[in-house]
Amino acid sequence: MRQNVRANENEEAGMSSPTVTNPGQRYDLGYVEGEYYGVWDRTSSDIVERFPLSDEGWTAAWRRWQSMGQGASAAATSEFGGVPETGTGLSAPSASAPMWRDAESGPVTRPGGVTAAAVILIILGALACIFGLIAIIGAFAVQGLFEDFALGGIERGTVTGVLVVVAILLLGYGVTTLISGIKTLGLNNAWRVTGIVMASIGAAFWLLGFVGSFSSADEIDFETSTFTSGGPNYGSMALSLAMLALNVVVIVLLAKNGRVFTRR
Repeated sequence: MRQNVRANENEEAGMSSPTVTNPGQRYDLGYVEGEYYGVWDRTSSDIVERFPLSDEGWTAAWRRWQSMGQGASAAATSEFGGVPETGTGLSAPSASAPMWRDAESGPVTRPGGVTAAAVILIILGALACIFGLIAIIGAFAVQGLFEDFALGGIERGTVTGVLVVVAILLLGYGVTTLISGIKTLGLNNAWRVTGIVMASIGAAFWLLGFVGSFSSADEIDFETSTFTSGGPNYGSMALSLAMLALNVVVIVLLAKNGRVFTRR
């Protein structure tokens, strides 16, 4: 009711109505769409202080509102993440994090965990694309350079076909993962889910790679075009574990921060 009265008063005075994101005992924190962040006196509805509509402005507004002893009363209504000095589980968004706004829930920031997950997705997608291109080059090399090529009894045409299929799968996975990372930076929930799916596929692949590395130290005898199986491949183990860990981190971070995406 108070917000409706305030809106009516502002409309009569020709002023834009503020959107309150964090109500306090005496002072409210919020913003006027497209104009500024501010702190308002709840009793008189007067603006106490205005701040620029920027990352730094929001941080300054939050700190000012907190310094007025208002943080503890907003624990049940604020949805900004972090841990402030009051210990209520609330804090201002990072000054370096970009902001998005909507009419219902106010400013939304991108948590650092989401940014980290998105960057990892972009890196993993780019690597997959690179390996896909290498597979295509390998397919053409096998087709054009080796007339009587056979590997472990497998004919040249079969090897070429397998490399082409692998290249297509890698490029498809890589492009999708790359786009997922980019869209996740913009807090697109559908692409967040896609990123989780891509990371799950990657995690499963590298888990299989880790298991297979215990007996995958194969050497190619180019004179006979055959494989010689050896013992554990420790380099492959280390790579598989590292890639598995990156994919698991992406899954955890995107699943944990799903609430931020649904608020857009």
